[in-house]
Amino acid sequence: MENIDGKLFEKFLKNSELPVFISDNEKFIYFNDNFVELTGYNKSDLEEMRLSQLFPDLNILGKIDDGKARVLTNNLELKIVNISRFLSSDNSSALFICRDETELNLKNIESKKNREFLDQIFSSLDDGVVVFDKDSKIINLNNAALKYGKNILKKIIERSLSKLVEDSSVVNDCFVLSEEYKGRNLYFSVNIRSILIQNLFEIYILVINDLTRERELSIELDKKRIILEEKLNIMDRELLLAKNIQSEITPNECMVTNRAFILTKLVTANSLGGDFFTTESMDKFDNIGIFDVSGHGVASSLIVMMLNSILSSNEVKNLESVSKLFLEIQNRFKNRIPGKHFIASTFCKLFDNNMFFASGGSYKPIIIRRNGVVEDLGENTFPIGLIPNPKFHQFSTTFEEEDIVVLLSDGVVESSNSKGELYKIERVFDILNLHKEKKPFEIYKNVLSDLNSFTGGIENCNDDITFMVVYLSKKRKYIKIESFDNLIKELPKKSSEDFAKIKSLIQFPVNLLKVPFKGEYIYKLELGRRVDMESDDYLVLDDSIVF
Repeated sequence: MENIDGKLFEKFLKNSELPVFISDNEKFIYFNDNFVELTGYNKSDLEEMRLSQLFPDLNILGKIDDGKARVLTNNLELKIVNISRFLSSDNSSALFICRDETELNLKNIESKKNREFLDQIFSSLDDGVVVFDKDSKIINLNNAALKYGKNILKKIIERSLSKLVEDSSVVNDCFVLSEEYKGRNLYFSVNIRSILIQNLFEIYILVINDLTRERELSIELDKKRIILEEKLNIMDRELLLAKNIQSEITPNECMVTNRAFILTKLVTANSLGGDFFTTESMDKFDNIGIFDVSGHGVASSLIVMMLNSILSSNEVKNLESVSKLFLEIQNRFKNRIPGKHFIASTFCKLFDNNMFFASGGSYKPIIIRRNGVVEDLGENTFPIGLIPNPKFHQFSTTFEEEDIVVLLSDGVVESSNSKGELYKIERVFDILNLHKEKKPFEIYKNVLSDLNSFTGGIENCNDDITFMVVYLSKKRKYIKIESFDNLIKELPKKSSEDFAKIKSLIQFPVNLLKVPFKGEYIYKLELGRRVDMESDDYLVLDDSIVF
């Protein structure tokens, strides 16, 4: 060190951008400002310190070797520096140039952690991942790819590479390997991506998704779906047959008994319904009633057919007491109604000027009296079959010619709109009061029209619906009509003009029923066949036109 120009050396030390220090016998005899900044100590502290206090990694001789060393700074922070030893004339003194590599070391540690993390993700992926070069030589692959074996991977790589075109670096593909593998066809979805490394060489990353099990399940599901569709078609045909049978035991929508003119609307929520109604004339009275079997579908429809059989019995339908009729039905159904099924009903027996009735779990009869009073009648009791040994209570009221009785099942008042709001019995009363002076078929039309508008279509309701309007009148006149001209003569002028529109639909001779109503007539034209038509001026019910 004696041969070095002192001024030049001093200039080098001061202007060096790197931390520099000179030591002699483990003492600092010189250091520049950059070294002071590196250590965090002030100059006076460094002048008093020994090397071992600053550098904890001295060799066994107490000297500093070339290479990386740790520096314990003033704030007790360990820094990593690269030390180069120069101008050493003996083992006791030397010049050292330092390079702070703390951040670089941290980056290397972070990079290593990142690589370990990525390797962990790579190995845990469910999809197979293969990295290979342009010669199809596999560079790396994860555990999910290993399971396919060498031959399968080779075929997948060849197929995937064949899909790459010159102007594309990414390809998505789905394919099946035609060869069977352990008795199975293999189905794959692949994604291959080419990557250029430092503009020098190209590698490919292939992601393999095994669709074999998914495809096999799909094929099996398709087979089962076909079988299910065949069974559903058979069931649909059987249900249609059952519905036709059920419709045969249900009375027509427009019926005439000895003491009443009756209009009824029955809509089932399913192919087979649990609602049922009956209208029949006996010697002394007329039987008129609606029944609502709880639930829907096949079980409820079978109970309806059993109920119809019971009501067809002379012993039952000739009972003059409604409460005894309910009790007889309960006894005949005893231990025969499955599960929790029961029957709600409102039933009336019309004598000449008296009506005996009972409501078992259904809505009470509503009467529109000729003087304009609208009221419900009697009290409700338990449904048939709900409890053992029930007491059914019968009520009675007098009526006059041209009074109107309304019967309805809970499906009417419990129908809901798109907001989930119920139709409610109060709304029924509002419509009845609004149209109470009109003819029975107009009351019938207006209630159903309002219900249809409220629900967005009563055919879409979740419960069976039965709505019945009973016009109490023993007066009626039947006329046999031989021609259209004869029909026109019997009709009021407005109706004559309306019927001219449907002249071609009427096949003469036909029967015309005229029922008096407040100085006018209610007409029922019996066509003898069903007519598929709609009109705002009259009702088309089954094989009749009512106006």
